[in-house]
Amino acid sequence: MGQLGPELEFARINLKSVADGLTSLCARCCKAEGERSAKAKKLKWLYLQNDIKKMQTEAHSAMGILQGFVGLYAARLVYRREVAHTAPS
Repeated sequence: MGQLGPELEFARINLKSVADGLTSLCARCCKAEGERSAKAKKLKWLYLQNDIKKMQTEAHSAMGILQGFVGLYAARLVYRREVAHTAPS
């Protein structure tokens, strides 16, 4: 995926996997009643708690990676700005 490093690619894949998994879980745990809104099958949610916890852990891992890269990017911008201000004219 272009210039993404392996960590960012890993985070992107994790987040896509989590989103797909949550969509799948929602489809398995909800039923549509004609025109009315979907109702949750509460018992199924209880059975799927382990899957939900696993996806939550994956999402937190990806979030940590992304926050680290945002911090590095912000630090790089500050460094470049300081270098630009101290450069001899």
